[in-house]
Amino acid sequence: MDWRLSTLLVYVSAYMLVAALAVCLATGVYYVAEVIEENTKKTKTVLRYLILSTMGAHVILLVWDRQPLVCVLSGLMAQGAYLQLLTKKFPYISFTSPVALIAVAALVVNQVAWYYHFTDTRETMEYIVCFCLAVVWLVPIILMLSVASQDGVLPGVPGASVSTNPAAQGQEALYGGPKRGFLLQIFYLLQAHTTPYLKMVASALGIKLGKSTSRRDHRM
Repeated sequence: MDWRLSTLLVYVSAYMLVAALAVCLATGVYYVAEVIEENTKKTKTVLRYLILSTMGAHVILLVWDRQPLVCVLSGLMAQGAYLQLLTKKFPYISFTSPVALIAVAALVVNQVAWYYHFTDTRETMEYIVCFCLAVVWLVPIILMLSVASQDGVLPGVPGASVSTNPAAQGQEALYGGPKRGFLLQIFYLLQAHTTPYLKMVASALGIKLGKSTSRRDHRM
């Protein structure tokens, strides 16, 4: 391995660039999740039209592009399962419900079908990734940004469960409240566990961190 200083600087810069891109991606996903949470009705409408458009794209892929029937049928089944998630309770769903489990299984089957199809082609990796992002992963990604666990729904919402445990109520307040989206709860969980370490590092470097002024703080 080349241990010249210039080579080491290149590696350090590359890792810094990857870290910066990861932070930017996480920030963007967090913002999109916040916007989706505040516009659930519009999100449901957009998802419905997106699913129907994707189903139409699958039909065109079969008729025009002559794509494999197995890939197209598995894709249509997956989109149909996603459509069943857009019930009156949306965005609150139970991750152990039959519809949710069928949707996950259909996603895996569809991805595996396209994977085996592309192993017999000469398409580039960029082509395959972009194709799968549009045809296979776009709807599930938006669903993951939108849905919230039915077990933590506010009282009064269809399918809600009332939490009387003080510890559970404290966790709900810490992780964004019971109506927060599944992905947002993960962000708040990470924030709660990483903030003490960030403060420790900042204190060691002589950096004074300001108070959080996030949108969640204004809601509470």
